[in-house]
Amino acid sequence: MVNGINNGDGAQNHRPDPRLDSHREYHILFFGNLTEGILSKCNTTTLIYKPNQPLSTIKRHIIVVPERAEKEIGFPFWLIKVWNIARNTGAKLVFYGTENTINYIRELNSKFPVESVSVEFSDWNDFLILSRDIRADDNLIIVMSRKDRPSYNPIMPKIPGFLNKYFQDINFMLIYPMQSGVGEDMVSDLKNPAVLEPLEKLGDIGKTIASIFMRK
Repeated sequence: MVNGINNGDGAQNHRPDPRLDSHREYHILFFGNLTEGILSKCNTTTLIYKPNQPLSTIKRHIIVVPERAEKEIGFPFWLIKVWNIARNTGAKLVFYGTENTINYIRELNSKFPVESVSVEFSDWNDFLILSRDIRADDNLIIVMSRKDRPSYNPIMPKIPGFLNKYFQDINFMLIYPMQSGVGEDMVSDLKNPAVLEPLEKLGDIGKTIASIFMRK
């Protein structure tokens, strides 16, 4: 079974929700109903998760990040969630992404170290090549994008089919981040106080990420 986790409530959809780790804010959606229509109106960090084994038994999280992901207003929020998974479980993080995106991740790791490595990867047409590096106790995390947003890649609509066909035996998760221009949200700058203030409320790690974006 595949579950969708919509992080946030309807009243908060126009801006980042500082309570990103509160399970009381989660709403379960069926994967079949998680259409482009819903995503176009729901501007919260949305996760689609297919468990194959308990999260506590996962040894590595393989995170595939699209080019220009750091340009999206939701970038720091999903990154904190992934970081917290690593800090709480001790599992290794393996990031696949472009050099620009990975540089942000490396800077965060210099302040809040977790076991992680990064691999430069930009050609999503070769997405299936990742299957060579996947192990049975991995969790594959793919950061997605709504159409016509900065980090969108035309191969993304094919990703669910790839997962169902080639990655059935492992855990996988799709992350749809908050993005500007979705629903009523018109915030497009990560330096905007509407983004930075909720981010800074997420503790030291949130403040660190906020400071990184302020300097860029």
